[in-house]
Amino acid sequence: MKGVFHYFDYYYDAHKYKLANDSSDDDVELERFANKSSKSSKRSNNARPFEYLICLDFEATCWDKVAMDVRIKEQKQEIIEFGAVLVNLRSGAVEAEFHEYVRPTNQPILSKFCTNLTGITQALIDRQQPFPVVYRKFDNWLTGIRTEKQLGFANPSMRTGNHRNTTFCSWTNWDLGKFFKWDCARHGIRQPGYFRAWIDGRKVFTNKFPRRQINFEQALRQLNVPRTGDAHSAIGDAKTLASLMNRLKEKGTRICKVTSPARAKY
Repeated sequence: MKGVFHYFDYYYDAHKYKLANDSSDDDVELERFANKSSKSSKRSNNARPFEYLICLDFEATCWDKVAMDVRIKEQKQEIIEFGAVLVNLRSGAVEAEFHEYVRPTNQPILSKFCTNLTGITQALIDRQQPFPVVYRKFDNWLTGIRTEKQLGFANPSMRTGNHRNTTFCSWTNWDLGKFFKWDCARHGIRQPGYFRAWIDGRKVFTNKFPRRQINFEQALRQLNVPRTGDAHSAIGDAKTLASLMNRLKEKGTRICKVTSPARAKY
């Protein structure tokens, strides 16, 4: 975290801002529920687990809390960094990665808050290509790994490992359910079905360790998962999420069913 935040942990969980005191009570509560399973986990036991996950994270334009609330309501946020890795859940290895910055076009000037949080500067972002170009690069990368690894991507009608061997995974539903959807709509891009199916890593975690509120850093601490790279780096967070999902699998979690878009919580 940036030193400017001092006493508080200012965490960017699901790209909505909350201030919270860091408390050891969080770890106590997680330990209390460590061996419980949710009903939804039990219903998934008959489904075949996915063999691969594409763990992804997007960094998006952001502002201080007052300005942020308005822009979320108006769907003004734009993706400024793509990070994605293909992780083999059988071996635990990351077998491919994608990383690109994106130049926003709706509101092209980054806020000071955004630069302080993500480390992404105006000079860096001005040299990048806009979302439609990066989207095509990402989709071409997906096509390449799909052919090379013989991947079948889950979609809204084929949602488990019984039907397909691969799906996306993000921490919460915001990355694909909001940011990606908003940018596609803004640029007139029709999303293929596989972009409308994903696993919410936070939901997988809370199914294993029931808890009303949990952020990414707390989950990493609970399972002793080291961070790769800086917080709020899309590629660093994608790699760290892959490590977390591997750790959950090691602890017996069956990662086998995507989120229903109609039931996704934000």
